[in-house]
Amino acid sequence: MVRAGERYLVCRHYQDGIGSRRSRQSWVAALTVALLAVLAIPIPAPAQSTIVVTRWASGRIARVDPAAHLLVIAQGAHEMTFTVRGETRLERGRQPRPPDELVRDVGREVKISYVTISGARVARRVVLVTVER
Repeated sequence: MVRAGERYLVCRHYQDGIGSRRSRQSWVAALTVALLAVLAIPIPAPAQSTIVVTRWASGRIARVDPAAHLLVIAQGAHEMTFTVRGETRLERGRQPRPPDELVRDVGREVKISYVTISGARVARRVVLVTVER
């Protein structure tokens, strides 16, 4: 019970008063610690884009390496290397052919549909432009 003339404190924390300097310093210190804790949380690197962009290239078949599954086409002085996988479609006109037959087509004109995966060009579709007569 509070007697007349005595000061009544609801809580020890208000002993210095609500707007006192000590109260402001403790709030600033608490906010600083909270901000530093938030900034210390590691932020994961953004994930690589999962968007697959299909591109086309054309030129003459320069080399084929069946053991390494590589196809090299020449575009003038520039060469492009492609990886040929089992799902790569090889077409002559509208007729599908097995990718093993690329070795016989060195020097022929081709159009290649490809995607870039981890820096490597992966052929999805190889279309032979010239047709044997």
